[in-house]
Amino acid sequence: MIGTEVTLLDIEIKIAKYVAHERIVNASQTTYHRGKMSNLDDLEMNHEGMMAEIAFCKLFNIYPDMNATPRRSKDDFGDCILHGLRVDVKSTKYHKGKLLVTRWNHCNSDAFVLMTGGKGKYIFRGFAKSSDVVSSKTLIDLGYGLTYHMNQKDLKDYKTFFGI
Repeated sequence: MIGTEVTLLDIEIKIAKYVAHERIVNASQTTYHRGKMSNLDDLEMNHEGMMAEIAFCKLFNIYPDMNATPRRSKDDFGDCILHGLRVDVKSTKYHKGKLLVTRWNHCNSDAFVLMTGGKGKYIFRGFAKSSDVVSSKTLIDLGYGLTYHMNQKDLKDYKTFFGI
């Protein structure tokens, strides 16, 4: 399953853009910290992130959280639920990119997932337990301050991660 490519339909791309836009509008009315590790503008970054979430959920036949209400880190429980676990989907346009989790927004998820790609085409790269990612041993500075990270080679496939 690692390496599986997911291509979104035009309607899925439009839904992702709508949700991303609503999140930006709603977030602009708060004082929540919205740090990022990207040079993309907020709408493009949120659109790409939402498309990656939809792609992951499409792959596993589940629904993403499309809530557009701003949340503080302590109230963020990830992007979807898979087999009872709260999953936070992370994405990068770099096919050899790392799973990156900011120190200020690692949320209350049980697992992280990495999707690579962009513009509606994403590749599933694997799962990691939150406790394996959020550790002083995984801190790295990529120019945006200290960030948790995990290399793709250390991510687990679906069956291995869930013990199936």
